[in-house]
Order: sequence, then C-alpha cells, then structure tokens
Amino acid sequence: MNLLTLFEVFLLVLSFYSLASFTGVSKYTVPLACLFCIFWVQRLEKRMKEEEEARKKLLQYRLEKHHAQKEQGVRKVRPSTDSEE
Repeated sequence: MNLLTLFEVFLLVLSFYSLASFTGVSKYTVPLACLFCIFWVQRLEKRMKEEEEARKKLLQYRLEKHHAQKEQGVRKVRPSTDSEE
C-alpha cells in the first residue's frame, strides 16, 4: 500500500473517532478537517500519477527517437557495395 493511502485511512479513522468521542465544536470540526485533508491528498496523488505518466511518455519518446537516430547512423556508416561495381 502507498504511504499516502495509509495516511488517508488514518484520517478517516480519526474522523469517525472524533464523531464518537469528542464533544462540542471539535466533534464536527475535526471530521470536517480530516475529510478536507483526504480530499487534498487525493488531488496530490492524482497529480503525482499524472506527472509520472508524463515522464514515462517522455522517456519512451526519447528512447524511440534515440533508436531511430542510431539506425540512421548505422545506415550511413555502412558502405554501399553496389556503387563500387
């Protein structure tokens, strides 16, 4: 499991615990703050996943480009045997 997912589970448990045992204003503000933090962590995870996918696509593109240039270089280096005859 991801560390951020464990943190979200902790926040969820804390929000239920505060509903069950806290009194007064903190009975509702703590769960609300926990849910807000869970929402924020979800957005952070989504952004991190998107950045990772973008990095993978960029590396894949660079790798394909490098292989294409390498093939072009190999073709240029090989002497043509047909033109010598």
